[in-house]
Amino acid sequence: MTTPPVPSTLAAWTAFRRFPWLALTVALMAVKLAWLIADHTPMLFLGDSESYLWTALTGWIPPDRSFLYGFLLRPLAVDAGSMLPLIAAQSASSVVVALLLAWALVFNLTHLPYAMWFKIAMFSAFPLACIPGIRYGR
Repeated sequence: MTTPPVPSTLAAWTAFRRFPWLALTVALMAVKLAWLIADHTPMLFLGDSESYLWTALTGWIPPDRSFLYGFLLRPLAVDAGSMLPLIAAQSASSVVVALLLAWALVFNLTHLPYAMWFKIAMFSAFPLACIPGIRYGR
């Protein structure tokens, strides 16, 4: 007697349960893709954006701003002639940062000898700590 074939969605769910980091990566990439589809217009702010673009075009190093972003802007956007590679690189880097944050939280909550009340407080305080940065950040 042969076993019936496993539906592909069940197989994918089983793979995600076995590899939670893969599931998290796929979920983060899906969220970033949806976010890019919903809001794909780059915003330019006078001062910062102007300095970064001028650094990318001429190599000028501004005395009062970071210059590294301008040097990254040149190969990603200026040489390509499009903002799409820059936006894709920013999205990919945000997925990497989210994965590093998730790893740090999981490591802190599972491997370090904190008391249970502290683990609960740390896990619940993190989103609350982000609210002022989201609301009042620049």
